Amino acid sequence: MSQNWDIRFENGENMLFYPSEVSLKFLNRYIKKRIGFDKFESILAAQGGGIRGLDFGCGSGRQSVLMAEFGIEAYGVDISQKAIEISKQMAAYFDKKVNFSVYDGKKLEFPDEFFDFTACLGGVLNCIPKSELENIAKELQRITKTYICVFYVQEKIDKNGNIPNVGIEHFDCDIEKLFNKFKLIDKSLFHMRDNGLTTTSELLIFKNFLEK
Repeated sequence: MSQNWDIRFENGENMLFYPSEVSLKFLNRYIKKRIGFDKFESILAAQGGGIRGLDFGCGSGRQSVLMAEFGIEAYGVDISQKAIEISKQMAAYFDKKVNFSVYDGKKLEFPDEFFDFTACLGGVLNCIPKSELENIAKELQRITKTYICVFYVQEKIDKNGNIPNVGIEHFDCDIEKLFNKFKLIDKSLFHMRDNGLTTTSELLIFKNFLEK
């Protein structure tokens, strides 16, 4: 699967340069609130004063760079080697330090509760085979101390009311059950219409109430 994503990034199909509104809302509401051009007010109280965040499925690195801009110790992982190369270029262009690495699709090489929060945006979970979703959810919960933010595409319908053939993407998973070690504290629906296709997505915020 990593080869397929390498090809897509080589062809420029996934070259997104700006962070999503969803990412901004999550950071401002739960992690750090921007109160000036270069001033932030911490919302999440992390040990030692610093906040460490993971961008899971970082793609071109746009969300990872945003984390760094917020003064967060940012990490980004992706299954595609080409995506990580582009991410490093993105961080260098904006003069931000981000720790990028390639993910093997099975185990995340981080200690338990290493991150204060994890963001899994851009419909990343939609692009992972169902057989692997449970293990990935367990891994994300293992390495995350407080918050997990997930943006999941729930449904796509064309103008005739049909579900288009969109490859590996799937829309019938119970994401809430996958992240059952955490508690769902926020859920929002987003609707977008583009070229005759209506997309419904969910923003899910989970919190670990058993954190040490």
